[in-house]
Parts: sequence; structure tokens; C-alpha cells
Amino acid sequence: MKRKYNYEIGSSYNINHKEWILSEITFKGIYVLHHEKIKGTYQTMRLTESEMNNIIRTMRIFEMNKK
Repeated sequence: MKRKYNYEIGSSYNINHKEWILSEITFKGIYVLHHEKIKGTYQTMRLTESEMNNIIRTMRIFEMNKK
């Protein structure tokens, strides 16, 4: 049975003023995000589902405070 994840591959997130793209979800449920630097190299970040949820929650709070 396939597990349903809360986030879609290819979606982007603004973390620390950088655009991060969700590039992979591992079979263990780890979210892999990448950020392309100016020189064409990539940074990679691996997050658990709870860590990803915290980032999204923080993004929503930031957006509400901007208005």
C-alpha cells in the first residue's frame, strides 16, 4: 500500500530567505529538499515529516504577521 505524503515533489519553500525545492521523499518518509547556489552547485537538506510540518507552520505564522 502506498503511503500518502502531505507535500508534493517539486513544491518550493522559502527557508532562511532561500528557495528550497522538495526533490524526493524517501521510503522512510524523509523529505529531501535542495537549493541551487549561484555557481550551479546544490545544497541538500533532509527533514522528517514533523520537521517539515514545523517549517510550514513557521511560514504560515510569518505570512500572517506580514499582513
